[in-house]
Amino acid sequence: MTNDRVAVIDPSNFTPPYNHHLCEGLADTGWTVKLFTSGKTNWIPKNYERVQAFYPVTEGYVGDDLPEKMQMLVKGAEHVIGMLQLVNHLNRWDPDIIHFQWLPLPVVDVPLMHLIERIAPTILTVHDSTPFQGAATSRIQRLMARKGPRVVDKVIVHTEETKDKLVDASVPQADISVIPHGVIRYPMTDHLRTNTSDETTVLFFGNVKPYKGVDILIDAVARLPPEVRQKLRVVIAGRPHGSADELKQKSHSLDINASITWELGYIEHEHVSMYFQRSDIVVFPYRHIDQSGALMTALPFGKPIIATEVGGFEDVLTDGVHGRLVPPDNADALSSALADVLTDNHRRAEMGDAVVELADNTYSWGRIAEMTTEMYREAQHDRRE
Repeated sequence: MTNDRVAVIDPSNFTPPYNHHLCEGLADTGWTVKLFTSGKTNWIPKNYERVQAFYPVTEGYVGDDLPEKMQMLVKGAEHVIGMLQLVNHLNRWDPDIIHFQWLPLPVVDVPLMHLIERIAPTILTVHDSTPFQGAATSRIQRLMARKGPRVVDKVIVHTEETKDKLVDASVPQADISVIPHGVIRYPMTDHLRTNTSDETTVLFFGNVKPYKGVDILIDAVARLPPEVRQKLRVVIAGRPHGSADELKQKSHSLDINASITWELGYIEHEHVSMYFQRSDIVVFPYRHIDQSGALMTALPFGKPIIATEVGGFEDVLTDGVHGRLVPPDNADALSSALADVLTDNHRRAEMGDAVVELADNTYSWGRIAEMTTEMYREAQHDRRE
């Protein structure tokens, strides 16, 4: 146990479920925790304090009325103000560790790190080794984003693959700790109707983006034997980034509309569990990823998982034990894996039990909080040296 203080910082509230579970885990280990962030949340703090520290205008009622370009300018100005106020707050609170989850405006955040590091050792979790998930941004933003992991005392990543990428980008290997992403536990939904049909539900859950391979999933379903496909229902649940019309047209052209249910849009917090509880198999046909919050959300529900051999999926799952792993961008392999799991109820149940074991042990937040605390101690020791 410890009585030390840690400031956890996610200015743009990019990863609220992760922030919440990490803060609760650290608090349960004895840390006094403050989360500095913005926006609304459905994750209610029990053992830590949530500080609304950023974007009071653009995240408030006024922000919705601003034109898009004006909103970006105002939010940029608010970020500068918020970071300067954060420095003052941290100086007053005097934490023992300062742990950033994201540096959303690196052209501002990276230079300010020289002020922040005077207060306490600084940590950065690199959730995604590709800055801004590959989205278009300015050259200087990309340059400063790459500097982020080199201006803090220690870096946390979730996979060995991400660590290798950072080492290749000249981040000292000794400064990087691989600490897994813990499970995300949404409240279970009670009183669900029992599925009395012989239909098997396969769930894709999460934002629908090109790199997540929904088009490959559609191809894979089309290649299933007709006798397997007629007992299958694929649910695609999540918010599309852009139009999903092309995906729907693909499904129509392959004559598999009857096998696919589209649940497109934002999934409310209280409805997340329902999708997993009603599914029999969860599928992640991603082309690439570092680590997936959707995967860590799926684990507690104990469903077999079919995923591609990329990033965190390969680290977390064992082929044939927790489900199936297939090469990315390979509809034939995905279709074969689906048929394999769909047609063997006994094996599916065994895989589900193995997935629950992962959630309750390997990826529990108690274990992850202990690993994080050990890394914090290393940062403090190195600073004293």
